[in-house]
Amino acid sequence: MNHRSNVVFVTYFYTFMFCGTCLSQVRHDGMNGTDRFLLCAQKVFGKPVVYSPYPPLLDESVACPASPDVLVISLKSRGVSVFEGADFVYLIPSQRFVGGDVASRNIWQHAAIHFTVENMWAQRRRPESMPLTTEERTSILKTVLANARSVPMDFPTRQNAENLTVNSDIALYLDAVQLKPNSQAVVGLLGARDNGAKRLVYGEIQKGKYQMRWDSPLLETGSGPKLEYVDVDGDGVPEIVLRWFEGNYPTAALVIFDTSGNELTRPESCDEITPGMHRIGGTACPLYGATLDGPKNGKRDILVWESKT
Repeated sequence: MNHRSNVVFVTYFYTFMFCGTCLSQVRHDGMNGTDRFLLCAQKVFGKPVVYSPYPPLLDESVACPASPDVLVISLKSRGVSVFEGADFVYLIPSQRFVGGDVASRNIWQHAAIHFTVENMWAQRRRPESMPLTTEERTSILKTVLANARSVPMDFPTRQNAENLTVNSDIALYLDAVQLKPNSQAVVGLLGARDNGAKRLVYGEIQKGKYQMRWDSPLLETGSGPKLEYVDVDGDGVPEIVLRWFEGNYPTAALVIFDTSGNELTRPESCDEITPGMHRIGGTACPLYGATLDGPKNGKRDILVWESKT
């Protein structure tokens, strides 16, 4: 543990008992074929399956047999290379290692993914946030990796040319806060440390035991996502509000989830095309330039910025 940054580095030796921490009641809204295949592959391999955010697309057309060896053969026949470590499986198109110009071609031969868990507020904890012990964070990470949908992650084309190995981290940032009576909410952001896609992961601690409740569709959170809790609908239970800037958009993106996992800001017309998002796996549909208006202790209005031509 790095005490100054409040980071816990975790390595698991997964066995066929990996899904002893799998929870059948976890909610996965916005599921598509990619999500369903990856959840199945995760159970087959018995460890987290991370994937490159580029074609070929992985979906239910890929057979998901009970045997890891048969699954590897199936993936390779579809042009997908499989890199397996003690505690992860990484899937990437084989074409990324051949053809094209030299600068964009992958030259690495070995991959390492490190899973870490951190407090959301490493530098200064929010007044309403409650501390989690190292043991609690480690246990929550294990449960999340066994139950949450995977996230896309891409390695650099060239890194550590001496031993042809690339390394990357996937972090789970946690914030424990009291949102409802008789339970402690644990809100997490799961994803690569860079500006790649992430998921909200929500769970609750009741009688000292953590239960993961749901994960969100993918979020392209850009840099420095801002998390807050606001009672938007005036029912006395704060919602989870996340804002961020992405790409060249001049206004912030906004998504709001309630504690049951409903994406309250998702419009009916959303076509799941998010600027900058690689279209692999279901995505959330943020509002851009939206603000919350109204009294702090009452129902809020969501005002959406609209460009005029």
